[in-house]
Amino acid sequence: MFYSSIGAEILRIGRVSSLTENFLISGKALINRVIKQGAKMHRIDRILKKIYGRQQTLRSFASNAAAFSNSLLI
Repeated sequence: MFYSSIGAEILRIGRVSSLTENFLISGKALINRVIKQGAKMHRIDRILKKIYGRQQTLRSFASNAAAFSNSLLI
């Protein structure tokens, strides 16, 4: 359930962000916060790639799922 809420929040951020820069700032802040709460990186990576593949909205922020995930995790 915890990881599903991360995906849902990333999607919400993507829907309200008109600029990639704004999306990355908010998305990275979320990822950093959940990592501090004990989330595992490999599970976050998996959920980011999964949601990227399912949501057309997020495709404007990266060219593929790996690039999308890497942009938020690095």
